[in-house]
Amino acid sequence: MFTIVEQVESKSLPEFVELATTTLVHLKERVEGLKARKEQLEREVNQFGDQSSNMNPRLLLIQVTESIDMKLEINLIFMVNNKKVVPFEVLRVVEEGGAKVMSSNFSTNGHQIHFIIHAQAFQARLGFDAKLIESRLMELIY
Repeated sequence: MFTIVEQVESKSLPEFVELATTTLVHLKERVEGLKARKEQLEREVNQFGDQSSNMNPRLLLIQVTESIDMKLEINLIFMVNNKKVVPFEVLRVVEEGGAKVMSSNFSTNGHQIHFIIHAQAFQARLGFDAKLIESRLMELIY
């Protein structure tokens, strides 16, 4: 197994410059994609936030996104004063839906809690039920 230093030392200067250029272009595309995703989520939150003044103010967003490779991303934004939502209960709902939590984090922004969960299917053959997870999360929050 080569270390980074060995990989760099084994390349000629033109090969190294090409590798660096390719890496930088790839990273720039990734940053642009993440910025676009952030802007999309902010628009959805703002749009849903405008509608939520007429609805239940405890919830601002639930978004469950399923990918082809049996991975799941869950974005929740809810109000701090929603005492029904406890992080371990949210994780329990995800696991009961057939997904194994790979990572989760949350942050607070004013009176809002932003909760992001990445999960994948316990067993690839069985998969998970994203719609069930989404509906159970709605039940938990309301």
